[in-house]
Amino acid sequence: AAGNLAAVAANASRLRLKLDGSWALAMENETRLTPSLEVGVRHDSGDAENGFGLDLGGGLAYALPARGFAAEFNGRWLLSHQDGDSREWGMSGSLRYDPRPSSERGLSLSVTPSVGVLAKGGANTLFGQGLPAGAAANDNSVPGVRLTSELGYGFSALDGTAVQIPWAGWSLTESGEQTVRLGWRLKFGPAAALGIEASRSERPGAVPDHRIGIALRLPLGRGAATLGGSGKAPPD
Repeated sequence: AAGNLAAVAANASRLRLKLDGSWALAMENETRLTPSLEVGVRHDSGDAENGFGLDLGGGLAYALPARGFAAEFNGRWLLSHQDGDSREWGMSGSLRYDPRPSSERGLSLSVTPSVGVLAKGGANTLFGQGLPAGAAANDNSVPGVRLTSELGYGFSALDGTAVQIPWAGWSLTESGEQTVRLGWRLKFGPAAALGIEASRSERPGAVPDHRIGIALRLPLGRGAATLGGSGKAPPD
């Protein structure tokens, strides 16, 4: 409950089966071009949309390691759904500059504009995208525009066995919501990492929202497990 609004509770679930693949093409000067494609079926139930749906997504990544530049474009569409009112689509692009892409050390900068729902829907995205579209606060039939940027710098840590990366991020949505994020990562090779993040979000006419979170990623055989949590700080 908030002010004159009564509390509302809703339940929604989504099951998804997805197949995705990519093909890396090597070109001159170590340039790489990587197209990707993903197809998925899903079943939604609960107080949001209900029924089966079909997802289609794809992307194109371009990397020029010699110059430290990388660019990527992704798109995703909900082709059909038994709930005729359910519509989802999204597009995103990213530009990244990293003079030493083969190492976590040194400077890295990324800028990602996007429109609509999450455009890249791999396994990691599935667990991070939250509620199904119909249960979210925003109407996904009206695409939202977002701009996200992140700047970081990696240093050697623990006698060279790890890399610590302090970083800062900023994002802006078309509704005027701004989020500033500050964090620190400690990476032990490609699979193990510890991260801490704090953020402040401001919306027009609303009290600023503060959050702090911690995540731990550990290798388990051929896979990896990620544990994390976050807390919401009291308003100012």
